[in-house]
Amino acid sequence: MPVPEHPNGSAESTTEIDCQYPAGGLLALDGIEVRPLDEELGRRAGVLLERAGTSDVVDAALVLLAEDGDEIITSDPGALKELTRQANLDVELFRA
Repeated sequence: MPVPEHPNGSAESTTEIDCQYPAGGLLALDGIEVRPLDEELGRRAGVLLERAGTSDVVDAALVLLAEDGDEIITSDPGALKELTRQANLDVELFRA
């Protein structure tokens, strides 16, 4: 069964989309950088998802774009914990 495509081009289920924070509200924060989820990043995210045993492509892409020492604000720090461990990444995860 195909996953519905979100208007921004990401393939997320509508349930997952409903629980995400609207990007427009976050763009006003200093330090926010918008990056495309291109084919290379998508493939790297897929490898990380397989290693972590999870399925959220956006979470995996976010982890891959992070660097040691970064702080990540998320609605679900638990979902990112295994991804950061598998990516061998030392970041701080904060609940939004």
